[in-house]
Amino acid sequence: AYAVDGAPFQTLAPPRGAAAPAMRPVVLARGLDRNAEHTLVVKTAAPGTARIGGFLLNGTVQDAFAGLTALQRIDAVYAAMDPLAYTPPPERFAHLPKTLAALRGGGTLRMVLLGDSIMGNTSSSSFELLLMRDYPGTKIVKIPSLRSSTGCTYYREENRVQEYVLRHEPDLVLIGGISNRGDAEAVRDVVRQVRAARPATEFLLLTPVFGAVRDEHIKSFTREIDTATGNFRHTLMKVAAEERCAFFDMTGPWWSYIQESGKCYGWFMGDAVHANERGCQIIGRLLREWFKSEGSPLTR
Repeated sequence: AYAVDGAPFQTLAPPRGAAAPAMRPVVLARGLDRNAEHTLVVKTAAPGTARIGGFLLNGTVQDAFAGLTALQRIDAVYAAMDPLAYTPPPERFAHLPKTLAALRGGGTLRMVLLGDSIMGNTSSSSFELLLMRDYPGTKIVKIPSLRSSTGCTYYREENRVQEYVLRHEPDLVLIGGISNRGDAEAVRDVVRQVRAARPATEFLLLTPVFGAVRDEHIKSFTREIDTATGNFRHTLMKVAAEERCAFFDMTGPWWSYIQESGKCYGWFMGDAVHANERGCQIIGRLLREWFKSEGSPLTR
């Protein structure tokens, strides 16, 4: 909620077509006296960190994609980027038999995205629209279950999996983001708690993308996972194998794409931590490539 110059607090209407938190320009006030001093008060809706990217005074921001559908919009954003090249490992669906069957068979797939605001970026990529285009007849119900700056070290405690995962009755849970504090055992705990209540639930564990350049997955980046040290990418990969979860080391192809793009990191960023629309499309297109299979119409 926000208030300008002592007026009653107002809330922002959600953006059209967005099912998850999204970064966007908003107009808070018009016609203010430019010669006077003004006060803006912002209240956050929940505990956590709120980041305001910046203020534009005496100007407007035009939406270059106004009038497009959500799918047309993400295609238009991606069309202005270099296409990414990523070949996923062939055995990636070994622990996702029901997910793959739903995609190939035209069923309904309930998918929970668990994590932080980076998983919000993942949701904002609208990758599920790409999957439904690749797998006609499949309905994906995407449920972002997010909390700012929060990972499995939080979700594992006090039966929070009930509120954040189980009540949504997922078929597939994606766990990712940059807020797991390097604790792969916390991720394991969440997986086990969910499966204790819903044994058939399938999981896809994602390594970190985006974040600050000082973050470990960027500062100590290697294209392939360094299996000689106890880094988070390595320990998460081991947890995935031991708990029969699918695993996507998104860090490798994500940062490689940015490094090879000829663009600075900021070209893909909405602020110092989060992706903008272009950055979200790196995430979305990587997931699209990961989920493509030999049985999808696109590869027949």
